Amino acid sequence: LQGVRSGAATSYRQLYTADAVEVELMVERSGRVRRVEGDLIADERGGRNESALVELVDARNHPVHAAETDKNGLFRFDSVTPGTYRMVVTRAESAAIEIEALEIA
Repeated sequence: LQGVRSGAATSYRQLYTADAVEVELMVERSGRVRRVEGDLIADERGGRNESALVELVDARNHPVHAAETDKNGLFRFDSVTPGTYRMVVTRAESAAIEIEALEIA
């Protein structure tokens, strides 16, 4: 069969859309944890984001990873344990944007 490979994939992409932002994630396996590289694609005006704080929040409502985006909207989390998270994006002078049920496998 074409397109079938043995073993599990070592990386995958995800796209999440919220009211005011799209987030593209590249998730790479590294043993039992994951490296997550993200891109805040658009803001509510359709443009690139300026600096923003991006947090992964666990099921107990504890922030477990946080990163500030660069001028292009890029960010990275290292050593993320697989699970379900909530992503919170906070920009200066605007309300926080939340993406529920973000799944890191």
